[in-house]
Amino acid sequence: MNPFKIMSIEAIETEILKEKRILQNFPKTVDFPFPDRYKSLVTSIKTSEIASEAILYSSVEAVNENKAFQMPGYWCFAGNGQGDRWFFDPDGNVLFYDHDDEKCS
Repeated sequence: MNPFKIMSIEAIETEILKEKRILQNFPKTVDFPFPDRYKSLVTSIKTSEIASEAILYSSVEAVNENKAFQMPGYWCFAGNGQGDRWFFDPDGNVLFYDHDDEKCS
């Protein structure tokens, strides 16, 4: 018996969006060529811990977080309390930044 339940993207969205929030759009000055599904999700949520030490940033917090990184074309969308971060690259791939290694992989 498999103790893990793998949820569909739709089920994850339903769980995250079950608490209704006021939309908080990205500022018009933010160039945002990243996945629309992500954009529509994070403008509808507050910053949320989605797994142990995995924090999905709201649109407002993501904008603030990205001010700290001088990485044009990349978008920080999640992190943890240890300084690690997750980024989208210009092609929509997800990259992990390990603060101990100081590089994305």
